[in-house]
Amino acid sequence: MARASSKCNMVAALTGIANGDGEAMRQLYKATASELYAICFAVVRNREATEDVLQEVYTKVWNRAAGYDPEKGSPIVWLSFIARNSAIDRVRARGRRPTVNDYPLVLVADDADLSDERLIRDEEAENLRREIDGLSDPEQTYIRSAYLRGLSYSQVAEEAGVPLGTVKTRIRRGLLALRAQVTRD
Repeated sequence: MARASSKCNMVAALTGIANGDGEAMRQLYKATASELYAICFAVVRNREATEDVLQEVYTKVWNRAAGYDPEKGSPIVWLSFIARNSAIDRVRARGRRPTVNDYPLVLVADDADLSDERLIRDEEAENLRREIDGLSDPEQTYIRSAYLRGLSYSQVAEEAGVPLGTVKTRIRRGLLALRAQVTRD
C-alpha cells in the first residue's frame, strides 16, 4: 500500500513540476535522491561527478516533467532512465575530454620505469621471434598468421589451402616446441 501511495505522490509531484511548482520538486527530490544517486554512482564511480550528474538529472526532470506519461511506466522507472542515461553521457564526455582531476596523481610516475619495462618487453618479443624462426616453415607461417595477424584457424587454413585439422595440428606442435624452447632457456 505504501508503494502505491508513493507512486501516486510521485505522479502528483511530476504533475506539479510540469506546472512549475517548486515545492513539488523538493518533495520529489526528497523521495528519490538517494536512489537516483546510487544509480548515477554505479556508472560514474566518482562522488563529485555523481553529484553533478544528479543535479543535471533534476534539471532535466524540471524541464521534461510535462512529457512524463503515467500510462507508459512508473515515475521511478522514468527517473531512473534519465539518471542512468545522464550518468552514461557524463562518462562518455569524460572519455573524450579527460581532465587533470580524472587521473590520480599516483599514475604520474617517472618515465624511466616505463622505458625499462618497454626494453624488457621488446627484448622478450625479439627472443620469441627468433624462437618462431626456428620452427618448420608451415608452423612458423600458421603461428604468425593466427597470433600475429589475428586470423582464425579457419582463415589460416583457407589462406594456406590446407584442411583445418592440419592447421590445428601444426600450430599445436609449434606452440609445444616454443614452450619447450622457452622453458629450456
